[in-house]
Formats: sequence, structure tokens, C-alpha cells
Amino acid sequence: MQQKIIFILSHNGTVPLFAGQRTAADSIISTVGAKNALQGFNGYLPLSQEAIIASQPNWILITLEGLCSLGGIEKV
Repeated sequence: MQQKIIFILSHNGTVPLFAGQRTAADSIISTVGAKNALQGFNGYLPLSQEAIIASQPNWILITLEGLCSLGGIEKV
């Protein structure tokens, strides 16, 4: 089964954005042999918690700065 990954882009308390298709994050996800869990849009978009849960990712990819801006692993 191919693993599904979401990428969260968040810096300095801004609204988190999630990587769709045709993004650098989408290319990284494909390079490691996984599938971007978010399909059907290009670029980066804010998403509801329901949309994130519905994508059923196996993994979350986020930068260290992004993780800190969201308040740490417990808040993600």
C-alpha cells in the first residue's frame, strides 16, 4: 500500500497552508515513493480539520519552524 503524506506550511502564527499538487512539497512526496494525501487542487490552500481528516494521511510532513509556530507536536 502506498503511503499518503500531507505537508503543512506554517510560519510565525499565520494560517497553516496545505500542499496540493504541483508544489515543491508534492514533488518531494512523489520522490520518496509516497502519494500526496491531498488531491484535486494545485498550490497551497488553508483546509478545514474535516478535510485533513478525510484525506487519511499516514504521515505529516512539516518543517521544524512550522512545528514551532503551531505550538509543538502536541498541537499538530
